[in-house]
Amino acid sequence: MKPFAAKLAQELSSREDFALGFAADWDAVGKSEVLRTLACDAMRNATYALESVAKTAKRVLLFDRIHIVRVVQGAKAGVTVQKGILLITIAPQMGLSARPSSLAIARAMQAVL
Repeated sequence: MKPFAAKLAQELSSREDFALGFAADWDAVGKSEVLRTLACDAMRNATYALESVAKTAKRVLLFDRIHIVRVVQGAKAGVTVQKGILLITIAPQMGLSARPSSLAIARAMQAVL
């Protein structure tokens, strides 16, 4: 998982000149195939959303306000932005549909920028 997250961060840095990090409970994610799949999808969707927002007039605000993408487990899938963290909640009990789409992530970011 960590190499996958590092690769996404590197791609974002090279394509959009935007440096950020990905965080998760790596031990828990590594022990569950469902969590690993959802976390990978969530990180990939976040990367697509970040690239999309980076192509808008809100690019500078995005770079100033988001520094970490953190994936956490919860009862309901969702997205929030707080204190420099893009927090993506996945809900493994709901299956693969239990992670926010890249469009939902982009909309959540644009709403707070």
